[in-house]
Amino acid sequence: MTIARDLGMPETYQDYVGGNFTQQWVDKLIKEGRIQNRAELSFIWREEHCDPLNWHYEASTYGVEGAHLSGKPCMMFWSETESSKVNLGRATFSVGSKVQELVNEIQSKGIQPREGSFVYWDVDTGKTINGDHRRRLSSILNIPGWMMQGVKFDSNVARIRFAARSNARSEGLLHNNASKQDVTEAVRNVLAELSLTQPIVKKDIVKEVKELGFHLSEATRDDIRDQLFVEIQSDGSYESGEHYIMHNNATIERLLGINAEGEDVQEDSTGDDPWVTNYSKNDEEITLVVNVKNFQQRVGSILSAHAKAKKQNKPLHFLFTVPIIDQCGKETLLTKREKFFSTHLQTLEDQVLIVMKDVPFIKLDDEARKFFAWNHPEAQHRAMPQDTVKEDQKTLIHVRNRTFN
Repeated sequence: MTIARDLGMPETYQDYVGGNFTQQWVDKLIKEGRIQNRAELSFIWREEHCDPLNWHYEASTYGVEGAHLSGKPCMMFWSETESSKVNLGRATFSVGSKVQELVNEIQSKGIQPREGSFVYWDVDTGKTINGDHRRRLSSILNIPGWMMQGVKFDSNVARIRFAARSNARSEGLLHNNASKQDVTEAVRNVLAELSLTQPIVKKDIVKEVKELGFHLSEATRDDIRDQLFVEIQSDGSYESGEHYIMHNNATIERLLGINAEGEDVQEDSTGDDPWVTNYSKNDEEITLVVNVKNFQQRVGSILSAHAKAKKQNKPLHFLFTVPIIDQCGKETLLTKREKFFSTHLQTLEDQVLIVMKDVPFIKLDDEARKFFAWNHPEAQHRAMPQDTVKEDQKTLIHVRNRTFN
């Protein structure tokens, strides 16, 4: 009789901590012919470990849609399941040092059913979803099986999501939460499955990264999002459902190998457009990357690059990207790009020229605007391709800078 039953409350596994029901569970294993006698249990894996009522861990689907717990937790022998070989929730999986850590812990502390977790197994494939470390340590310590919970999946997407989310949990037994690389690979695999029936849009990436990387920092999730977004745009891994795409410094850096200051940050990447090699990755040229959405924050960098170019009597080349929400609306993409020169840069030019109004011969006209290095006749400006329908995503777009270049 448990306290919960005395109080008329629903009972849970946590109510059974004394091993009172252990014998009947081992008897059940013998009756089913799964073991011949108690001697088959090792000195480490004893009778109380075969009783699910002694385990505090609560089985869960981790909120994954399409994942369903099948049956109740029960003692299963490793021989009754098969290793999945590939953990869908891991980018890479090494069993060496981690297994030895687990062996040392269990030899020191023994099996801890109040702290340890279940091994999940796929009832349709007969393969374990996790627990390969425990499978290996069990072969070393002669542990015949583990407490397991069956799971049934409606789709491969649910299977991958479950493997990823179940790897991000807290438990007493030594455990590594899903890493950045693990989450990246899991999301990549989910997107591959989704792409079989639908085009992939950025919100799909954001959703999966948020759900499978819920335990990671926001900055880390953003980095994963940008990496996968670039993969779709540059590699053509999946059909993109985006008509217009939004770039930021991170996606430009991943695509072209240049940072916000136009500096080469990937020596083995030259980009597919010759502008990247001829200008941005050419130490003889001066370039700058500008996200027009954050133009005001870039004014300082623009003026610094301008000063550097004037000192060397060279043109200043811009690579820029314009803000796009869902659609361009009444403004075409070309209009938005042209406004980078005719509105944003011209306003900046006006401000500088007004400050210089007392300098002889300085007027607020196009002749005075030739003073700015980005208006040099040899300046070569390019815009990021952002129209997935009409533009080659590997070819930068030449946009005329008013009448200057």
